Amino acid sequence: MTHHGRWVGAASLMGASLVLSACGGSVSKSQARSHLGTSSGGDAGTDAGASGGDATELTDTFAVSDYFTASGYLGDATEPGLLSQDDGGLCQARSPGARGECYRFTYQPGALRWAGVYWLYPSNSWGSREGRPISTAKLRHVSLQAAVLQGSEFVDLVIGGVNGPRETPPGAFSDQFQATTTVTVTDAWQHFEVELPEPSDPNVPITSLLGAFAWTMNEPEAADGAASGKTLFIDDLVYE
Repeated sequence: MTHHGRWVGAASLMGASLVLSACGGSVSKSQARSHLGTSSGGDAGTDAGASGGDATELTDTFAVSDYFTASGYLGDATEPGLLSQDDGGLCQARSPGARGECYRFTYQPGALRWAGVYWLYPSNSWGSREGRPISTAKLRHVSLQAAVLQGSEFVDLVIGGVNGPRETPPGAFSDQFQATTTVTVTDAWQHFEVELPEPSDPNVPITSLLGAFAWTMNEPEAADGAASGKTLFIDDLVYE
């Protein structure tokens, strides 16, 4: 099942064409379990540097919540009341040594039956403004811990992938890489990693980042048409 979006991402990962969104537009992925979707812009947040005022280059290990905000809402998350978000106060008991903010997302499926959230810099920017300066020379992957409130869920973990020129109206800036992996998340904290891809051209280093991380999940319609709510926890989200 494919949700048609405002623009189609240039990359194709794991055989799935990615369609990413702009603020107020639609983003999707041709993959059965989850789809990137519409963004509503969301809360500008208060994370350090997330407004674009602090442009210090990131060169070493950093917590995503220090520089990026979970402000890009996708799919059903763009509809009022279908996704609630808490940054810290209602998180599941954290593992020792967890870094950055802990997030709780509660998703009640709507008409699209999928949702997701992007951590963006600057807040709410889908390519209309330049991303966070970054050097990946010392960075190898994005690591995080994830859990759900009950049962287990397939969740897509995405890094990069924002493509401003394909937006409507077009933005001037894009991410220089994109990678995704699909994982099974259970009700106990688990550690996951998404490897940073090498630059497509070794002579052109990665210098900026718009979409540090995103998650998406879907809710296939049951035989009786019912859909149950889902709660996802994301913690210790770090580039290292």
